[in-house]
Amino acid sequence: MVYASKELQNNYNIVFEAIKTGTSIKYTSKELENNKDIVFEAVKKNGNSLQFASYELKNNKDIVFEAVKNYARL
Repeated sequence: MVYASKELQNNYNIVFEAIKTGTSIKYTSKELENNKDIVFEAVKKNGNSLQFASYELKNNKDIVFEAVKNYARL
C-alpha cells in the first residue's frame, strides 16, 4: 500500500484484501483507519496495527481485545 495512489489507499475492497494478506493499515486513508471492519481485520493479523487506528476505534472494546489476543512482540 506504500506505493499505491491515494485513490487506491482509500478503496475499501483493495485495502481489505491487502490487510487480509498481512499489509499494515499504516498507509491506508484516514477514512479507512476509522472503518471498523478494516481495523478489526488488521488487528486479527497483527495486534500492533491498533496504533494506526482512529482514536474512536482505539476505544472499541472488541477491537482492543482482538489486538491484545494478536499482539506480536518484536
